[in-house]
Amino acid sequence: QRLAALAWAEREQSAAQSRDFLEQIVNAISDPIFVKDREQRWVLANQAFCDQIGRSRESLIGKTNFDVFAQEAARVFCDNDERVFNVGIENIIEEKITDGQGHIRTVVTKKMPITTAQGKQYLVGINSDISARKQVERMLRAKERDFRNLAENSPDHIARYDRECRAVYVNRRLEVSQGMSVAQRLGKTPSELRPDGSFDAFEATLRRVIERGEEGEITLTMPDIGAGERYHHVLMTPERDEQGEVSGVLAIGRDITERRRLEEALLARETQFRSLAENSPDPIYRYDRDCRRLYVNPAVVRDRKSTRLNSSHANIS
Repeated sequence: QRLAALAWAEREQSAAQSRDFLEQIVNAISDPIFVKDREQRWVLANQAFCDQIGRSRESLIGKTNFDVFAQEAARVFCDNDERVFNVGIENIIEEKITDGQGHIRTVVTKKMPITTAQGKQYLVGINSDISARKQVERMLRAKERDFRNLAENSPDHIARYDRECRAVYVNRRLEVSQGMSVAQRLGKTPSELRPDGSFDAFEATLRRVIERGEEGEITLTMPDIGAGERYHHVLMTPERDEQGEVSGVLAIGRDITERRRLEEALLARETQFRSLAENSPDPIYRYDRDCRRLYVNPAVVRDRKSTRLNSSHANIS
């Protein structure tokens, strides 16, 4: 009996040491970890899990979700746990929990069923807090929504391209003016869209912006539905990812057709004026608002030469 008692004591001591060792291991893991029995009672919880929900280990062991969380949340957790027990396979699910400060946190929990050699069922859970990531995602969605609201109501042509120069976004104005649907443009490079080479210079500018990470610009002559050719000045800006690497290009094209036509008309009028002035027998001068001389025609020069010549003859006489 004495030997049996000693053997039992040694086994108990060994089991206690194993439990202590296991506890040290799980507490050293930064991710929250817990284990539940078939009745969904906590039988193990590491320090990270206790800190996450603001409870001590002693207040958790032997308790269920209904003893800790609000009824509605507890019911969701229990349903998820029961599903893992019944199906018998690993499950990864996004859940919301209330932390020790009363804040709602979003976690991704990986739950795995385990059956011991004695046939006892347990559930092991490991979760990761993704609240910060969710907040960033919400901010990104809001920014994307703001961008699209602005782009879809802009009179300018707006498009986005990835690093391979494939279109990933085209606004409504660009779609309508060129008579080409968004579906036709998305996923294609400018040269694929126009194999005739008319967009080769545009694509080359895109690639320079991506390679150098600097802004670029180009003026294009583009077809326009019902209006012949139109001129567009396109400004390209590199877009960067979280690491600061160029992830694509934002291209904004403004229709400068009217300005271009006005410039051409002014140039034509200037040419006409000079043609008239250069061949006029009368002296013609041009002055700015500050009375500075801007132009004199050849007749002025001839008149001055004639005046100087007459003056010389008069002196000789």
